[in-house]
Amino acid sequence: MNKPTLESKKGETVKVQKKVNLFDNAPEKSKGKARDISKKDTVVIKDDHLNEDAARFVELNKKIDSLKAEQTILHGQIRDLGKDKMIDKMTKEKKFNGSFNIEIQGKENDKSDPVSFMFITTDRYISIDEERAIELIKKYGEKIVTKDSTFTFNNSMLEEYGQILSDMIMNSDEIADDDKGRMIEEVTKYSVTKGTIKEVPTKYGKGKKARIEEVIEEIKPVFQVKGIDIKR
Repeated sequence: MNKPTLESKKGETVKVQKKVNLFDNAPEKSKGKARDISKKDTVVIKDDHLNEDAARFVELNKKIDSLKAEQTILHGQIRDLGKDKMIDKMTKEKKFNGSFNIEIQGKENDKSDPVSFMFITTDRYISIDEERAIELIKKYGEKIVTKDSTFTFNNSMLEEYGQILSDMIMNSDEIADDDKGRMIEEVTKYSVTKGTIKEVPTKYGKGKKARIEEVIEEIKPVFQVKGIDIKR
């Protein structure tokens, strides 16, 4: 294909260099070949022993699912127990204790072995949205929430102005003023400020159990149960 030319004032023919678009020249990540799943063959195996093993495998999977569901319920009960004891300690000691051991024993005449575990209250919190962040700020002040903003290109704007953005390296001013403010999008994430849990007993909880319980429910720290076992 012939390269475009332009006649100069003196009748000379000069070559016109095509603009380079940095976005068009960016390497494209390979997506691999699409798999055709419209047709699948079925291989039939006739073997009594393998059939029994496969059926047993299915049964075990169902039992595991059932046990996991029960485990989730029991873990929630143990976690709530630890949270209650943590609040009791926080109220009594007027300070935050990140971790402590719990031992659950049977009644006096019960010969069951005690169960022990470590309960941990982390300085990490469940994610919150802007609406929840505003609620917490109104109730406890601005320091309880941390706002983290990142900025990204608006893809539709990038497709439309890709060449111009590349030319902006050479101080291009071809983008419409109304569109300049839409070139970059802001993504904001809100979170409970790190270190908040340490200030719950006094600053936010005012040393009162009911108040501490309320704050804990609102900031939602992440709890962990570790090393749970039967002491023999």
